[in-house]
Amino acid sequence: AELGVVVAEAVDAVEAILADGVDATMGRFNAGL
Repeated sequence: AELGVVVAEAVDAVEAILADGVDATMGRFNAGL
């Protein structure tokens, strides 16, 4: 993957963690793999 894509995904993950909490976010990201 290109670095920009990885960074964008990381930013989305951080925003989701801040909005939803770590447990909800990890569950959603793990389900998407």
